[in-house]
Amino acid sequence: MAVREIRLYGDPVLRTVADPVDSFGDTTRALATDLLDTLDLPGRAGVAAPQIGVPVRAFSYGVEGARGVVFNPMIVERDGTQTGDEGCLSVPGLWFPTTRAAHVVVEGLDADGRPVRVEGTGELARALEHEVDHLDGIVYLRTHRGALPVIYGPDEEFEVGGSRVLRDGDDVALDGVDLDVASGDFLAIVGPSGPGKSRLMNVLGLPRCFLSRAR
Repeated sequence: MAVREIRLYGDPVLRTVADPVDSFGDTTRALATDLLDTLDLPGRAGVAAPQIGVPVRAFSYGVEGARGVVFNPMIVERDGTQTGDEGCLSVPGLWFPTTRAAHVVVEGLDADGRPVRVEGTGELARALEHEVDHLDGIVYLRTHRGALPVIYGPDEEFEVGGSRVLRDGDDVALDGVDLDVASGDFLAIVGPSGPGKSRLMNVLGLPRCFLSRAR
């Protein structure tokens, strides 16, 4: 089918709880193909349907030889914990230490409505939790608690991590997508802070060294 464009943070579809799929056939098979085609670009471990603009409960995964698509996924088991750098295609350039379960079991349906079960540890477990979060309208940065590091940036127009940022007072846009700052959803965007790493950049000029995620 097609490699679909990834929606970036700030797009309302990423904050919306996805709808369950109740009919299976050509439409779900086509969506599964698009999710896998979009996944297959280098460096990708999973793609949730909302990330390609489709607000339904489905995701693809591909980690260390395990690959597939799950519709209406439910996490039925979680065990242990692991903490490691985690990123998201919808927040490009940012990697942040994130705690996840060490072992995860997901049950759901395939594109034809048949039961599937996916069990993973390590990076696969991380990917499974990450993608299920997307279906509940949660971008992984919102799972963090407490203060997040800030790098101060300039006003008006600038670039960070290859993304174009515009600021007009409290109005902020990232690559042309307005961030809903006034709602308290997020008060920061991505900025580079070293090879392969990023931190959060305070684009509102708040006079403090740390920026707490809005709740």
